[in-house]
Amino acid sequence: MIRHRLLLALARRGDAKAQHELALALELGIGTARCPTSAAAWWTRAAAIGFADAQYELGRCFRDGVGVTCNATTAVAWFTKAAEQGHARAQCDLGSCYDKGQGVEQDVVAAAAWFEKAATQGLAQGQHNLGVAYHAGAGVARDDVVAAAWFRRAAEQGLPESQCNLGAAYENGRGVVKDAVAAVVWYRRAAEQGKAEAQCNLGACYREGVGIECDLAAAAAWFRMAAEQGSAKGQFMYGLFCAEGVGGVARDGACAAAWMQRAAAQGFTDAWMWLSQRSGY
Repeated sequence: MIRHRLLLALARRGDAKAQHELALALELGIGTARCPTSAAAWWTRAAAIGFADAQYELGRCFRDGVGVTCNATTAVAWFTKAAEQGHARAQCDLGSCYDKGQGVEQDVVAAAAWFEKAATQGLAQGQHNLGVAYHAGAGVARDDVVAAAWFRRAAEQGLPESQCNLGAAYENGRGVVKDAVAAVVWYRRAAEQGKAEAQCNLGACYREGVGIECDLAAAAAWFRMAAEQGSAKGQFMYGLFCAEGVGGVARDGACAAAWMQRAAAQGFTDAWMWLSQRSGY
């Protein structure tokens, strides 16, 4: 409470850093009642006098509709102001706006350029996004070696999306020397953080004995984790385990069909085919 009063006093005197910190406290409800509208108002005051952190947060508020009416164009304007001051997260989010054409005309070249600015400052999400750009050849020349290098830098910072992508690079020999053991290592790191795609990939490695000893029980466990997060592939694969009664999973046709129906509802073709072959769908 004392800190909140001090921040409020400093903020009212025009201290931009205090205004920013007060806004964070108000948005999160730290030391005061949560009030996103008041948070956005204080960020507006700090952003108007050029405080980059506040400009970024205000852009985020307008992008997500937190405390203000959602406005993608205004979000881009504030992200740009912060990004031009070297704010890494603003550069990354601005790149995403250009990549998706949100609040600005789609421009994958501009997107890659902003991702690179964030990436070279060490921001893991910027490194990941730049890796995706190089892998897809979006805004830059396609280069799987460069993509893998950026994925590695983000993966080493703990970003699960990059850990999963680096695992796939090792599994397929894409931009790195093919190494199934290394693939399992990176899939596991991402899977343990809850990345459903990595959980499916790790489950497949256990199921096929690729890069690790075959273990159907472990495979079933990882597929189920992914399935419970809504992964269509995980639902399909766990459904197969239920249908076959392997990996310590009880054989249960009704359970299998239920998982297949969830996967099919997401458009997973193999699940739809499995159902049609057994139920006359």
